[in-house]
Amino acid sequence: MEGSDKKEDSQSQKATSSTKRASNHSDIISEVSQEWKGGSSGLAADVWRTSLQSSQTWKVIDRYIDSCWGIWRWSDDTEDGKKLCKGWNQVFVREMQQQLGKNVELPSEWSDCDGASYLTAAQETLSGRHEEAQKLYKEQKERECLKLPGRHIKNGECAVNKCYCGEKAIPGEVGEKCPKDGTNKCRLDQLAKCSTMSCPPKYWAKQGASNKLCTSTQCSGEKDKATCCQSVKLTDAFTLRIKHCKRGVHSSVCQDKIDVEIKDRYNRGPTGTMTQTPKHGAWKEMDMYNGAMLQMSQICIYYKGGCPLTDTWCIGQIEVYNKRLPQSPNSLIASRSGGWNDFWNKRKYQCITIS
Repeated sequence: MEGSDKKEDSQSQKATSSTKRASNHSDIISEVSQEWKGGSSGLAADVWRTSLQSSQTWKVIDRYIDSCWGIWRWSDDTEDGKKLCKGWNQVFVREMQQQLGKNVELPSEWSDCDGASYLTAAQETLSGRHEEAQKLYKEQKERECLKLPGRHIKNGECAVNKCYCGEKAIPGEVGEKCPKDGTNKCRLDQLAKCSTMSCPPKYWAKQGASNKLCTSTQCSGEKDKATCCQSVKLTDAFTLRIKHCKRGVHSSVCQDKIDVEIKDRYNRGPTGTMTQTPKHGAWKEMDMYNGAMLQMSQICIYYKGGCPLTDTWCIGQIEVYNKRLPQSPNSLIASRSGGWNDFWNKRKYQCITIS
């Protein structure tokens, strides 16, 4: 009985082991994939062969044409092979003619498919012509593109010029209004006006230019200064200040009368009369107006007297300001503390040049 029990236990263990293997086998998953080289997939063989009659269902498996064999090479029938070769030849030549824009003639051995079964030589010859024609065509298109205003060549294509505006490089003018692609050129509506510009020292706002446009979104630089600003020396109104001096025994009681002329390089300008105060070293000023803008280059003094002949009148210092601006160093046109001789009855008229 003991031997019988051991045998039953052994058989039980084998059955258990077999069951486990079967269980493991049931967990195995098989994957099956199919790849169709042409025709419609998933069809019965006879239906699939029928689908091959349409070239649209064929699959391209190789695009290295130089290493391909013509299908006519598979034909055991020479005449059938030639027919296939000539048919392909005609299609190939026709397409090349369209690309080259002219007629193409092949040597007879190629056109007749004799001695050149692969047509490799024909293909290389026509492909070379095609590449040359494409190169010439590209160069011609580039020339035509560059003749068009507002165009440039980019990545082989004729592209529209695009400019940016200001330091922040926001989109600006395009096309004909952009002279060179990638340069700074703003649209008119993006440009700042002269009224927003602060003129640099010794300059002031140009008359009648407040609505003129600057070159960018902010007015700055030499170009905008030339558009919006003018020198303080250019004005139609002047303030003249003279510090006088007197020499003589009667200098404390006499009155001196002078005429002043401000002139530009064409000897045009305003004139005025000043009666000096009797006090030695005193300043006196007067305003002078002209009918148009001018830049002073000379100032002349005519001494009309007013004191005894034994006395002389002299200029201690003379200053000229732009009357259109607040009187300050920025509006000062000229200042001279020397260069004058004393005025008296025999020396009444003197001029000095103002740079």
